[in-house]
Amino acid sequence: RKTRELLEDLLDDADPHLRVAAVVALGEVGDVKARPALRRQHERVVRLIMFEIVLSLYERLGKHLG
Repeated sequence: RKTRELLEDLLDDADPHLRVAAVVALGEVGDVKARPALRRQHERVVRLIMFEIVLSLYERLGKHLG
């Protein structure tokens, strides 16, 4: 339990490499109680990727329109 909680705390770390390592470690620990934290992390990553895609498309459109 303690290990899972420490790893879940690392999901909010500023270092993206540490966040990835925490996700991998949580998977190796295999505690199903980590699922909500992993789901939140997944949602954050998806939002970030979507933001980057929209920004890229917006910049491309701006070059074609402007």
